[in-house]
Amino acid sequence: LRLAWRLGRAPTMRILCAGGRDASCLSILSLVLTLSLADARELGYVEGIQPGDSISGMDGEYFRYKHTLIKPPDDEDRMESLAMSRDVRCDICEIIVDGLVQNSESLTEDHIMDRFDGEFGVPPQVSDNPQIMRVNQNRKGCNKHFKDEFLLKGWYVRKCDKPAQDESEGTRVVLDEAPATPESESRTYCLKRADGAPRESDVDTYSIRNDAAFYACESTVGKYGQEMASFIADRGEGTTETIRAACREAAHCGGRKPKRRRAKRARKGSSTGEL
Repeated sequence: LRLAWRLGRAPTMRILCAGGRDASCLSILSLVLTLSLADARELGYVEGIQPGDSISGMDGEYFRYKHTLIKPPDDEDRMESLAMSRDVRCDICEIIVDGLVQNSESLTEDHIMDRFDGEFGVPPQVSDNPQIMRVNQNRKGCNKHFKDEFLLKGWYVRKCDKPAQDESEGTRVVLDEAPATPESESRTYCLKRADGAPRESDVDTYSIRNDAAFYACESTVGKYGQEMASFIADRGEGTTETIRAACREAAHCGGRKPKRRRAKRARKGSSTGEL
C-alpha cells in the first residue's frame, strides 16, 4: 500500500474499532468478523498502526470510503476484490443498471447516460472533516452506484453455498438471491441479499467485499456505459431481458472479446480540478 504520511494533503481514512463499546463500530466489526471467519480470512492490525490512527494515501479507496476497519487496504486485498468481482460482475451489473434505468427520465441514450454518470442533482453534503467532504464530492458514477444501487439495497458478495444436485441439469451452484446463469456453475463467489438495508456507515467503511461491488460496476457501467446506454435506447425498453443483454453483450461482463468502441460523448462538467 502506498501510504502517504503527509500533513493535510493526501486523502485520509481513520482506523475504526479500538475495542470499545461504540455501537456503530461493533456492528461493522461483527459483520466483517462473521464474513472473515466464513472464508477463514485472518484479520489483524498492521504493525505501527493503531485504532483511531489516520492513514493517508492517493489510491482509489481513499476517495470512496471514509473509514477502514482493522487495517488499511493493500494490494492483496485489491486482488481479492478483483477476483470476487469477476465472479459476480454480470449479476451486479444487472442490479445496478436496473435501478438506474427504472429512474431514468426516459429511455433515450442521453437520459440513460445522465443516470450512468451519476452527477450531483444537488451540491454534496458539506462536512468539516476533510476526508468525509472528499468522499462526498467524489460520490458520483460508480463511486455512487455501488453504494446506492447495490450495497444500500441489502446486497453483498459472499462465498457460494455448496453445490446442489439437480437431476435435469447436473450440479449447479445454489445462489441465495441472484438468478442462476451459465457462469454460476464455476464461480466461487455469489450474491446474497440481507433481510434489511445496511447503514450509511457500513457502506462508507472499506472492506474487500464492498470494493468487489465497486470493481464490478467500474468494469461494466463505468467502462462501457456509453455502449450500454445506446444498446438499451435502441431496444426502447428497460426490461430485465434487455438489461441482462446490455450487461453481457454491450459491457462484455461474460468475458467476450469487445468490439470497437464508439467515441465517448461530451460529458457535462468535464473540466478537471484538484480536490
